[in-house]
Amino acid sequence: MPDFLNANYLVPAFGLAGIFCILILEAGLLIGVFLPGDSLLFIAGVFAYKGTFSLPLLMIICFLGTFLGDQLGFFIGKKYGPKIFSSEKSLFFKKAHLEKTQKFFQKHGPKTILIARFIPIVRTGVPTFAGVGNMSYKTFVIYNTIGALVWTLIFTTLGYIAGRVFKGDVHMLGYITLGIVLISVLFGFFQIIKSHKKIISK
Repeated sequence: MPDFLNANYLVPAFGLAGIFCILILEAGLLIGVFLPGDSLLFIAGVFAYKGTFSLPLLMIICFLGTFLGDQLGFFIGKKYGPKIFSSEKSLFFKKAHLEKTQKFFQKHGPKTILIARFIPIVRTGVPTFAGVGNMSYKTFVIYNTIGALVWTLIFTTLGYIAGRVFKGDVHMLGYITLGIVLISVLFGFFQIIKSHKKIISK
């Protein structure tokens, strides 16, 4: 794995400022789909146990990076989405797709914002599509805040506890990190299958 995708390299190399910037990119720009999210918070929590960071300060930085990244994604989608999805003939950027996105976020927006926060890859695009879908900004902020806060607290705390329990055992922590990522991916997979079944049944 390249160093720029490896949380074990990124956290000690770039510190809190790097974590903050990575979370903004991971949450706010579609290119952030390649950056670590869950594993970044988990490994940062381990380093907090080692004394590299203050855990409360780490949580605040992670929450702010996540929250601001989602805001960035939302406003990008809101500003440029209607312009991109303006063609009646385009294969991928049809105006009809914009209308479907708007209807989806009017109906399922709050739940989608919360669930997507815990699904790798999906969470990167959801804030942007919420903006494209013209979701109420007030509603978006409320559920974005809740999702970012819960996500941050869970994964940094898990990392801190794991660091304490396994005393920094690199191999064991590596397995746990991999397990967290796999669980997140499987959770997302089952949520997508569940949603797909509901759409078919209708």
